[in-house]
Amino acid sequence: MKIIFVALGSYGDLIPMLNAAVFAADHGFQVELIAYPFFMDFVQARSKRIKFIGVCTVDMYKKMVQVDKKLSEHHIAAHHFISCSRHAIEPVFAYIEAAEKAEGCIVVGYTFSPGAAWAARKFNIPYVRIVLSSADLEVPLSWNEELEKEKRLIFSEVTEIGEALYRKLGMSGPLNWLIPFQVNLCFFPEVFVSNADTGYFMDAGKCDFLGFMPKSYSSANASPDRQIFCNGHEYFLYTSGTVFTSTLSEYLEFSELCETFGVNGLFVSQHRDFDASQHFRSYIQVVDYCDLPDAIRGSKLVISHGGIGTVADAMLAAVPQLVAPKAFDQFHNARLVNRLGFGLAIEPENFSCKAGLALKAAEAIKMADNLGELIGKYKLNQFRGDVFLNTLINLSRGRR
Repeated sequence: MKIIFVALGSYGDLIPMLNAAVFAADHGFQVELIAYPFFMDFVQARSKRIKFIGVCTVDMYKKMVQVDKKLSEHHIAAHHFISCSRHAIEPVFAYIEAAEKAEGCIVVGYTFSPGAAWAARKFNIPYVRIVLSSADLEVPLSWNEELEKEKRLIFSEVTEIGEALYRKLGMSGPLNWLIPFQVNLCFFPEVFVSNADTGYFMDAGKCDFLGFMPKSYSSANASPDRQIFCNGHEYFLYTSGTVFTSTLSEYLEFSELCETFGVNGLFVSQHRDFDASQHFRSYIQVVDYCDLPDAIRGSKLVISHGGIGTVADAMLAAVPQLVAPKAFDQFHNARLVNRLGFGLAIEPENFSCKAGLALKAAEAIKMADNLGELIGKYKLNQFRGDVFLNTLINLSRGRR
């Protein structure tokens, strides 16, 4: 039976879905994964058994991020809707339709995967919803008249686009971005998704808890970047996320931090507003991309934007974190890291050694001794593969 995994999003959206896809492929299912094309090499390197289908382009993805940055802390799903509406819903819908008509399929997607959800609903395809994190929630963290106005305009635009697509794809009834999901599975424990500083929470009791994917589903060997530069040496890791642009100031502050602690540094950033060769530091390696879970496991401290994938990998690896959020759900994630004791949140404007970055780093590093205990307390190393496997087997029965 063909299982189609849909992971339209950043690295943090891709990795859990990719791990689930590898798990399904290892247990004999025919697996395909739909994601943004710039992840193709990474997916194919992780598993040869997974067929990769790319949709959208890097430029389209950047347009989505520009909207997100404007909304900043007021994370809403509108940016996903806009991007998917314009560039992804129709090709994803068409691909799943063809797969179902050819041989039948099961779809695994996130909450906001409307192209996949619409196809599943129209053609009565089993749909497994994966609850990833607070990113799946509407969490109004504060109120601002200007931003509220901006959100209303965005939703107005996306509704207009959605209704047109809805009619074009032959969907009946009122516009609905979501579907009544048949199965709910949650990658993260309840405390991670619901223990927020707001009155909004997900009822994790309605989900089967899968837990984190085990380390074995990351690369078995250390990444070349880590082997060549950092093997045998202590190092700090900095990552700005899949699409965010790193500044020269961030690079220099990170360099100063590493020099202060006498450690190497691995600076991971696909997009930079400076030429690293012009500001070379012998103890800092700058790479566009690396096997991040592996690099995180080898580091002494992770400094990041607070993306859900980076945060989760660092938690599971028992590596302390400094989180300087930039947009989306990252502010929420930073507070959770701080509250649960896995690291410290830091205001982006205070990302400076003079403003206390070095002191924060020293404080975070001291937390390392307690992280193993916290992993057990929150059951982060739990993975109920039997639940996921039985779900796929049961849904496959009676299908072609």
